[in-house]
Amino acid sequence: MILNQEMASLWMVLIDSIILWSAQFVTVSTESLCPEIAHLSGSYNISAKIVYDHFVWVRPSDNQNVVTCSPACSGTTTYSATQKNTENITTLTIGRVQFGDAGTWVISNTSSRGVPACYLTVAGLPNCAITSSLSYDSLEPNSELTLVANIRGYYCSKQAGFELITGRDVPEVLLKNHTVTDVTDIVLSSTFNVTLKRLGNVQLDFTCDNATFNLPCHGVSTLLKSPPECDISSSRNGSLIPGTSLTLTVNITNYYCTEEAAFDLITGSVQQELVPRHHVVDINSTVVSETFEVTSVHDGDVKVNFKCGGIHRELSCDGDKKIIVVSTECPAIAHFSGSYNISAKIVYDRFAWVLGCDISSSRNGSLIPGTSLTLTVNITNYYCTEEAAFDLITGSVQQELVPRHHVVRHINSTVVSETFEVTSVHDGDVKSTSNVAASIVNLAATATEDNCR
Repeated sequence: MILNQEMASLWMVLIDSIILWSAQFVTVSTESLCPEIAHLSGSYNISAKIVYDHFVWVRPSDNQNVVTCSPACSGTTTYSATQKNTENITTLTIGRVQFGDAGTWVISNTSSRGVPACYLTVAGLPNCAITSSLSYDSLEPNSELTLVANIRGYYCSKQAGFELITGRDVPEVLLKNHTVTDVTDIVLSSTFNVTLKRLGNVQLDFTCDNATFNLPCHGVSTLLKSPPECDISSSRNGSLIPGTSLTLTVNITNYYCTEEAAFDLITGSVQQELVPRHHVVDINSTVVSETFEVTSVHDGDVKVNFKCGGIHRELSCDGDKKIIVVSTECPAIAHFSGSYNISAKIVYDRFAWVLGCDISSSRNGSLIPGTSLTLTVNITNYYCTEEAAFDLITGSVQQELVPRHHVVRHINSTVVSETFEVTSVHDGDVKSTSNVAASIVNLAATATEDNCR
């Protein structure tokens, strides 16, 4: 009997020992291995699958129990957790990530040692500003350029690094495998010779462990070649009346774009495509002409816009930069012996008003070479602030009609005749001013000296 009681006691001890041994080696399986990096001052969730009801979450830096679940979970404003759900999953929430949260988080129950949940890496993303030693939008190949990155407030609980990428994916390591213990500032720079491959976007990347972050830096974000050069020539000069056919020729040189390039022509308030979007593989040039009938909406400045990807730049062109459109009729009828005002837009400082002329010919119809022809020009109501003169243009021949020798002190009139033998070069228009329309003579454009012409 005594032997049987001793055997029973021994059996109970053995059973208790097995139960205790089993409790100490219960495993914890995890749903994730901290798949993302935690950001300083941000929130973060860690989930794990457990098999027991009573457990604690242990912080890596000091092995402190930050949340106890027994079975209800009690935490703080910084740390909280959920009881295991029907799938045996508990979730720890870090309300505000700090330096001490980096490392291996552990789940433990009252009678077992801690079992790892996952390793947490903590990063602090910095602010940054990039400056350039040269004008970033006027670069020329082979020029030496220095980019400086001013980086403030970065942190990584493991190894950190920075990489600068310019243009068509040209990377340069600025810092590698760097360890810090606190939020840190640093200034990094890169000096290189500009090439076409270097032109384009500028990107600074921050690496913490195996994660890379594209930083939205202030300052220089694009490297651009210097603007193209252009020259505009016009088929007609001076004031134009509506309906006049005008051809503008634009000579564009020295342009390049890392994306699609295009050019627009702006005449007055009209914007039209000059060169459609196209890819550029090298520095390029082109000559383009645009012909159109002048209307009042074309009156104003002539401009060329260069488009490179999403960047638009107005070019500073040489040559003809303005179109002046004048009306063929005055806005109201003038009354005999009454006063009348005529207004016109001009771009020159010295000018003359010529208010009427009439041309009569001694012969009409078709003429054969050698025919004697007399043209009589009746010029009325003209005035000039300096010396006045008139030319007669017949076909491609320009000759002096009224010499430049008289000063006009008052509004004047004159009748002049010119007789010559007709040749083939006289074939064409006889240039005169309409006797019903007012025109302005551009003295700077038509005079060879500082006189009216």
